This record gives sequence, structure tokens and C-alpha cells, in this order.
Amino acid sequence: MSELYKLPAGWEWKKLDSISSIVGGGTPKRNIQEYWENGSIVWLSPTDLGNIGEIIKVSSSKDMITKLGLDKSSARLLPIGTVLYSSRATIGKIAINEIKVSTNQGFTNFICSDGLYNYYLAYCLSNFTSEIVSLSNSTTFKEVSKSSFKSFSIPLPPLAEQKRIVAKLDSLFEKIDKAIELHQQNITNANTLMASTLDKTFKKLEGEYGNKTLSDSVGNPKKDIVDGPFGSNLKAPEYIQKGVPIIRIQNIQRLEFINKDIKFVSEKKAEFLKRHSFIASDIVITKLGEPLGKSCIVPDNLERGIIVADIIRVRVDSSKSKNKYIMYAINSAIAINQFSENSMGSTRQRVKLSIVRDLKIPLPPLPIQQQTVEYLDSIATKVDKIKQLNEQKLENLKALKASILDKAFRGEL
Repeated sequence: MSELYKLPAGWEWKKLDSISSIVGGGTPKRNIQEYWENGSIVWLSPTDLGNIGEIIKVSSSKDMITKLGLDKSSARLLPIGTVLYSSRATIGKIAINEIKVSTNQGFTNFICSDGLYNYYLAYCLSNFTSEIVSLSNSTTFKEVSKSSFKSFSIPLPPLAEQKRIVAKLDSLFEKIDKAIELHQQNITNANTLMASTLDKTFKKLEGEYGNKTLSDSVGNPKKDIVDGPFGSNLKAPEYIQKGVPIIRIQNIQRLEFINKDIKFVSEKKAEFLKRHSFIASDIVITKLGEPLGKSCIVPDNLERGIIVADIIRVRVDSSKSKNKYIMYAINSAIAINQFSENSMGSTRQRVKLSIVRDLKIPLPPLPIQQQTVEYLDSIATKVDKIKQLNEQKLENLKALKASILDKAFRGEL
């Protein structure tokens, strides 16, 4: 990377390979038991690290390898204080090891020279994440090569100034992180309030009206409560830029449709999969994921489309039920507990279509359903305002951290 801006006196742009030893990682063969069984060497993968933007200390890992596994692979035993940087797929996770560790090939690791403070480098790499990501040599599977890191330059002040900058960043970020935690807790509390309100509301309705099944809220359960196509009938390579929209699991949150990154299929494919179609105002439910059974209403701007595997679509009969009432009921503890108790799968829990059709929920008269919706809407509006306010505060705090980092490496902190 060429010099991005002018530095203060005493600072220099330095290539990473001139101020650190850059080493990668590796994975011992999984089918050789002696490389893994009773392993005592920490072996990190990017999933062992925190989020992008965090710098964590590590001393443990999900997987451990043996000395033989280390010797028979390209993994290296890294000294304490190495800067560990995830450079494949998820680029930009950073950690510093408190004990000797090894990593898989998803890392590029920096053993700092005497003139480079490891925490300074960690903060610096965090600051230049977007520039580093741009070095990726692939549009599909992103990875930054070791050679790209070798020629990457960072601003380097004298060692004493590096340590002063780190101390200042630590102090400022500690205060900002406390504020971030506060706003995150406010969002959690708002979600808890909504969940608690749903639970109390439907428990009361259950006591007053008893339970029927979700199938009682539709005209024909076999047509109105359907799941997505078998996985092989709709694959990602069939997605196109324009056409008939599809709804995927990532579009569904509890009480909220995420109208982003919508994918499409051709009219021909949609016709082939018409049994799995949706229209605006249908209810969509996730069969898979944690927590199980997230549900929301299809927005008006998606007039029609197709659901994918692991989604269930419900089309309510308006003469029997209010679709929003049903959506609220599915997101309450009454439904969630039934999903959890009746899920299947040893590793990834799923909800069967039959469980959804037989889901027991209270179905009071339509006027009571409408009153319930109006009450829950009023609570949801208040909750959304609280969440939006705190989410904006979080964005502002994250922007503040980015601004402080940028100033730090311009010599302005």
C-alpha cells in the first residue's frame, strides 16, 4: 500500500515484513487420530475469535492438536504476544495470544520486532480493515495473501509514542464500550418487554378461550400451511438478479421482515415451485435456527414469490382469524415452547410441518383478536422506538470509535 497521507515528524510508513515476521497456519489431517486425540496445543480457527473491530486476548480454543499434529502440518507454534489476524473468508478478526498457540490456515500472524508494539499493530490493522479487505484476490471466497501483507505499509511512530497511543485508545474505548453495553442492554430489555407482553397476553387468552389449532385459522391446511421445496429443487446457482422474489431464512426475524438482500428466480422456476408460493400478508415461519419458529408477515411490496426450504408459509382465512393476531401468537411462548418440545434433529433442530399445522393457540372471536392486535401493536410501536433510538446511539458510538482510530494513526490523538 502506498502512503495514504503525510505523517508527523518522527513517523514513517513501514512495510509489515520490515517490522514483523509474518507466518501463516495450517490444519493437521483430520483423519489421523494421533494428530488430534488428547491434544495439548491450542489450535485456533477464526470462529474462536470475537467480532470484527474487537481485539481480544486468547488462551484457549475449541480444538486442540498434538505435538505430532503440529509437526506434520504447516501450523506453527506462535510465541506469546503474536498478533493473530483472520485473513480468509471473514477478514479482520484480531487477537493476541496469552500462551503459545497455533492457528489454522485462515490466519496471517505477525510476530513483532523490537521496535513494534504488538497492541499498536493490532489497533492499526483494525483501523485499516477496509484497505486490507480490498487486497483480497477473489470475489467469491475472500482471502488476503501473505505476499499482500508483506507489502502493506502502516504508519509507525517511535516505540514510546506507540505505547502512548495504545494507552489512550484503551482508555477512550473502555468508556465507549461501557456506553455501547448500556445501549445494547436497552435493546435487550426492549425485546424482553415485547416477549413478556406476548406471553402474558396469550396465556390470558388461553385461560379464557382455551386452545384450537393453527389449522383452524385457515381454509385448507394442506394448501394454506405449506413448507418450502426440497433442497435440491431450489439451489443457490438458480438465483438471478431480477424475476420472482424468494424468501430465505435470513429475511425472517421475530415480528419483523428483513427486506434486504432479496434473491430471485425465473418465472419458469416459480411456476414449477408454485405449491411453495407466497403472497403479500402471508405469514412466514422458520423451521430451522435458534430460536426456532421465528415468524413475521410478508410485506406489501412483495406481492408474490417463493419460499425456500426450512420456511413454512401460512395463509390465514380472514373470516376466521386476523393474520397479525396469528403472527403474534406464533411468536409467543405458547408456540415457541411447542416448537422446542417437538423439534427434531440431533445437531440442527427443525420444526416439522405437521407440528406447525397442529400448533395449539387460542382463537377467540374476531373482535377480541382485533383488540389484541391493537394492544400488541401499541406495545410494539413503543418497543421499536426504544430500539431505534438505541440502535442509532450504537451507530454513533461505533462511528466515534472509527474516527478516534483514524486520528490515532494520523498522529492527531
